[in-house]
Amino acid sequence: MSIFTVIKTTDTNSSVSPTAPTLESMAAPILWSDISAGNVRDMVPIAIAGGKLTYWFGVGVSTQNCYGWGSKIINDNAPHIINFERSLSSTFAFYIDGTRDYYRSSSHTPLCTKIANQNPNVLIGASLVQSKYYKGYISEIIVFEKVLTTEERTAVNKYLSKKYAIKIS
Repeated sequence: MSIFTVIKTTDTNSSVSPTAPTLESMAAPILWSDISAGNVRDMVPIAIAGGKLTYWFGVGVSTQNCYGWGSKIINDNAPHIINFERSLSSTFAFYIDGTRDYYRSSSHTPLCTKIANQNPNVLIGASLVQSKYYKGYISEIIVFEKVLTTEERTAVNKYLSKKYAIKIS
């Protein structure tokens, strides 16, 4: 899948560590899915932890979770185009304003390929399990059911860049 979001975060809390994000400090869920059965979460495609873009796919047990975060601080009160990708082979990548900020292959964590693709409810800007909410603006969300080619991803980024006057690289 490929998910594009256009966001502008208003929570620039400097007390959130920009160097050591953790799953517990995911204070800004942009897209989140909660499944009520045993607090199981299958898909957290986009959240902000420690000011950085992050993702988490998991079943609630640390040895069965796949997660990671990028390097660029994005809770800076500026608009950003976020692109998250997850392939069927469970490789993960995200791009911020057209530049790849994170990539992870399932070979790093083989359990990532075993996570069930359940059909949870997807929440925009909230995690009901953790009672946390995204602070900011979400202007647009575009979802594709496949990982886009480089040319397709570039075309979507150019479209969003022009529409929202966000500089991409």
